[in-house]
Amino acid sequence: MTITDYFAHTPTITIETVTGDGRPVTTPIWGVAADGACYIRSGYGDTAWWYRRLRRTWRATVIGHGQRYRIRVEPVTDDDTRKRVDDAYRAKYRGQGAALRQAVSSPARDYTLRVIPEGEPAAADSAAEAASEESRRRRRDRKALRYGSRVFHGNPIPLAWHG
Repeated sequence: MTITDYFAHTPTITIETVTGDGRPVTTPIWGVAADGACYIRSGYGDTAWWYRRLRRTWRATVIGHGQRYRIRVEPVTDDDTRKRVDDAYRAKYRGQGAALRQAVSSPARDYTLRVIPEGEPAAADSAAEAASEESRRRRRDRKALRYGSRVFHGNPIPLAWHG
């Protein structure tokens, strides 16, 4: 599936941004495809944390349907493009009431970003995903030890059960 197909047919886009210390954070957002390109908007302008993290590097990862799409984004300032993106939001999210009205008005319109894929999509079980899973496992194990338990088959077991 291409990233454009993903944006066109998936109601909620999952975007992964990176914190200042390198931790990945996933956020569900709305996104649309219009005129063969993909677009996202920050409904809360630059107060949204995912947007702040994205703005640091203008790069992120879109995750979905077993794929990881590396992307970069660029602000859209052209009013004609913004209007086409408005129309795409109205068509895709028809019936969403106040949330849709917010997505097609300021400040969200002012934070329209064009999504540009970088390279071919990778399988979601790529090395990066494996590293992320390993990091989660280590955090879980440290937490289990801190609270006096052992980890057995991925599940913390209180030490009192071990006799």
